[in-house]
Amino acid sequence: GINYGLFMWAMVIRIKSLNIIPDIKSQIDDLNADTMHMKYINFSELAHSDRLQYNINAFNAILTWIKIFKYLDFYPPMLTLTNTLYRASKMLGSLIVTITIVLLGSGQGFFMAFGLEVHMYRDFGASVMGLLRMAVGDFDYTELAESNRTLGPLMFWLYILLVFFVLMSMFIALVSE
Repeated sequence: GINYGLFMWAMVIRIKSLNIIPDIKSQIDDLNADTMHMKYINFSELAHSDRLQYNINAFNAILTWIKIFKYLDFYPPMLTLTNTLYRASKMLGSLIVTITIVLLGSGQGFFMAFGLEVHMYRDFGASVMGLLRMAVGDFDYTELAESNRTLGPLMFWLYILLVFFVLMSMFIALVSE
């Protein structure tokens, strides 16, 4: 259902893009050597439609691959995985909400504390991405500590404790049930 809807939406956008092309082509054909440097041809609508179509198709591809789990139930190890995920879905939902709250709150804090001095936390989005990178071990502790000798180590260790000890413990307890 959702996959077909997204596919149809992408096709409508594609058809809309194809209807824009003749207008742009006629503008290009109207150019001559004398006015070529003074004429602006706007490709932004075509580029936006093209990018939107690619984004919809990329999201649809992820959903399609996830849908494969439904068809792998005949294989016993996969049946165990899908049954486990189904039984834990409510608890996984609350864990995802908790992780989101910790990530967004920490992202805001790191942006406010270090945004002017540390490039990784220059805006809110970059800060959240930096914290996700920090969760997998890609961080510069020295840069944080030099930016703010008190708050840098304090916020770093608070985030590490929250993510690794609290959230990961919650996840392990949820999966082991």
